Amino acid sequence: METNLTKALSIFGVVCFSMASLFADSSSNNMNNDSSSNNMNMQCAVPPAAYPGEDAPYCYITADYTYWVARQAGLAYVTSNDYSGIGGSTSPAQGSVFYPSITGRSGFKVGAGCFLHHDGWDLYAEYTWFWNKQNINSYGANAGFTVNQGASTWWVNDANTGFATDVYQSNSFWANWFNRVDAMIARSFYAGHYLQLRPFLGLLGAWDEQWYNIRYNQSGSTTRWVTWANNQKWWGIGPYAGLCSAFMFPIGDQSTQWSLFMDTGMSLPWQKWQVNKKVTDNASTLPTDAWTQDNCWSTEPMVEMALGLRWETWWNEGMNWNFMLQAAWESQVYFSHNHMSPVGYEAVSGQGDYIMQGLTIKAKVGF
Repeated sequence: METNLTKALSIFGVVCFSMASLFADSSSNNMNNDSSSNNMNMQCAVPPAAYPGEDAPYCYITADYTYWVARQAGLAYVTSNDYSGIGGSTSPAQGSVFYPSITGRSGFKVGAGCFLHHDGWDLYAEYTWFWNKQNINSYGANAGFTVNQGASTWWVNDANTGFATDVYQSNSFWANWFNRVDAMIARSFYAGHYLQLRPFLGLLGAWDEQWYNIRYNQSGSTTRWVTWANNQKWWGIGPYAGLCSAFMFPIGDQSTQWSLFMDTGMSLPWQKWQVNKKVTDNASTLPTDAWTQDNCWSTEPMVEMALGLRWETWWNEGMNWNFMLQAAWESQVYFSHNHMSPVGYEAVSGQGDYIMQGLTIKAKVGF
């Protein structure tokens, strides 16, 4: 999986380098061509926000700190106060649906880019790392729960009889490790005195691994558990495009700038997932009840958005320097990402969206 992404990104890098060389030659030829038609074309075009070496740096590097919360649909594993196993109740209490616990986790991004002499274009690549550590949630006696009246959302006895309605206790474990690499070409320009736009297009590659384990106890004995062990590996690569916009405040001086920004992006990666599912009963003489693997290719839409506040400054000490600091609320959604579901129920369960959202603080240095 990672090898395929490395090969694809290497090819993309060669293409971008070739384009940069071509555009550099094209820019040199255009500067030596003084025909009226070329001058007219240059006058009609929307000028870029900055040219490298004149009023902008040649290269820049970025570093982000992220504090995100990961969520995924389709992870409910048990409900409380199910009275179907005892034929109903004359004094019922409303139950609850239980999910793995959700906790914010730290991550990071790193990136590097450069400006081209061709019409102010820039190339940029970024890597994202996020490790959603172990999340454990346990289910047992509470104010609205009677022992042996829990209902499982995954089958316990076998695939034919289905779900248990006499669960005594249950707990779950969910964790995931997410990686992403972006490579893009973009152009910044002004659409007015205080509005800056930066459309971009490129390539997105991502891969992650998830672990989702569930345990059910029906007997009340602490030694007997029916356990589901699920592991999902996923990777995808595909086109990536979006728009970065910044509304600049009319404050400060020429070397300092404040702005309210929103970055949006979308992708449609070609993906493959591999899911291993195994259910065991540790009290049985034949402990393995089912063991399957699900492999499939498909496409998975992704959308993202970041909204925040940016501060940026420039100074010149023999060359143009630039420093930027921004804070944003960011959200990424990968649709139909969860393919972990009970054996025999793949067509009617799972397919939940995977979401990462939270605080992102970015610093950029241009030189």
